[in-house]
Amino acid sequence: MPLDTEIIILGAGCAGLSLAVQFQQQLDPPPTLTIIDPKTSFPRDRTWCFWDVHPHPFRHSVRHTWDRWSVHQSGEVVVQKDSQMRYQYLPSDAFYEDARAILDHPNVTFLMGETATDVKETETYAEVHTDKQTLRCKWVFDSRPPDLPATPNNPKDIRILQHFKGIHIKTQQEVFDPTCVRLMDFDVDQSHGIHFLYVLPFSKTEALLEATFFTPQLLEKDAYDVILKQYAEKEFGLTQWELIHEEFGIIPMFTEPFSREIGKRIVGIGTRGGAPKPSTGYAFLPIQQDAEQIAKIFKEGAQGKRDWPALRTKRNTFLDRVFLSYIARHPDKAPGIFFRLFKKTTPQTLLRFLSDTGTLADDLRIMTAMPKWPLILETLLSHQIWWRHS
Repeated sequence: MPLDTEIIILGAGCAGLSLAVQFQQQLDPPPTLTIIDPKTSFPRDRTWCFWDVHPHPFRHSVRHTWDRWSVHQSGEVVVQKDSQMRYQYLPSDAFYEDARAILDHPNVTFLMGETATDVKETETYAEVHTDKQTLRCKWVFDSRPPDLPATPNNPKDIRILQHFKGIHIKTQQEVFDPTCVRLMDFDVDQSHGIHFLYVLPFSKTEALLEATFFTPQLLEKDAYDVILKQYAEKEFGLTQWELIHEEFGIIPMFTEPFSREIGKRIVGIGTRGGAPKPSTGYAFLPIQQDAEQIAKIFKEGAQGKRDWPALRTKRNTFLDRVFLSYIARHPDKAPGIFFRLFKKTTPQTLLRFLSDTGTLADDLRIMTAMPKWPLILETLLSHQIWWRHS
């Protein structure tokens, strides 16, 4: 039976487009690609921020960088600085524009406004059913949000949601410090659970303010706006501003492993493949590294082995799971833990760990910076989470 395309990518978001770009740039000739997504346009719908610790194809999409960042807790402030590993801001509209320019090629087909309803496979091909047609291909890479059971299979597993509302504002007053990102300000009401404010200052009069929570449940929709308004007035004396953009997001911070290989010819990528770092939610660089490695497997002709790359080391997975277990049991201690990590480790060590590029020595320094006996106890209590294959 003839194939309609070599590869189908479900989802034209960060993971899907990043993988398509890697196929386009690494393989010669590039494969025929079909990208399916129910959306019909590419608006600015999210923001990615990360440290410059790994090369990626979208460096020219970065719109702002900083070499200083601060964490606030109980009236104390710790400021870190690194001119080599700068903190980067990449809005999704810039990413979409650059990715689509790279993918503007006859071998790439976008099926926008089309929804995948079912994916099946045989020994020789995969079949994607949409609300409009059926397509056959060699491989399917699925970046759609994963379908998870209401409760974890292992009751010991932890599920925390990182949820946030951000507003990009412009003011008449010069109130922001454009040289330093306020990465985490925990000096806010913690009654809803782990909560901090995040400030990306683009200039003295323009910034992104974001109210972020690490909790099992979301807040009422209006609650985020109230919190942002109160913080803007309390910290910067602001009562009015020009709203340039707003966004809302939810990132899973789960200890349970995501299934990477959905089928013999169906592979999970992005959140479905477990890309977000469980302890922080950072996903952009893991997605880039994953896409690069998958394309490399195809370039070397090794895809038949289905040996898809791990998204992070077992050491990092272990530390993430223990850390999540600890803050889930002791949410009141989470602000102090984060503050302590930034205060007691060098920027280079901490940023490599947060970006999943750290060495064993880095991991040991991270463990040394954390409260030793509570974490040892948590390791023993959460053994059913970490004592298994990643």
